[in-house]
Amino acid sequence: MFKKHKATSCSAFEHKVKLTKERFGRVPSVYIETTNDRSIPLDLQRRMYATRPFERIYTLDADHFPFYSRKKELVDCLLDIAQPK
Repeated sequence: MFKKHKATSCSAFEHKVKLTKERFGRVPSVYIETTNDRSIPLDLQRRMYATRPFERIYTLDADHFPFYSRKKELVDCLLDIAQPK
């Protein structure tokens, strides 16, 4: 699985990004929090998503990689997100 992985450039992190309501702010956003994430603990996730409005917030009883540990639940979230509200 990791044999095909190649180093990724960090240049994207070297420049300041400016987000505006006219552009980024008009894109509907959702957040899927993972309650058993040891890379980004739940309290940090909640502080992060509290900084901006999200249309919906989903909670998965999953680790940092729900696409491995909770495939069906993640797919259910994604299907719900894809439905027009």
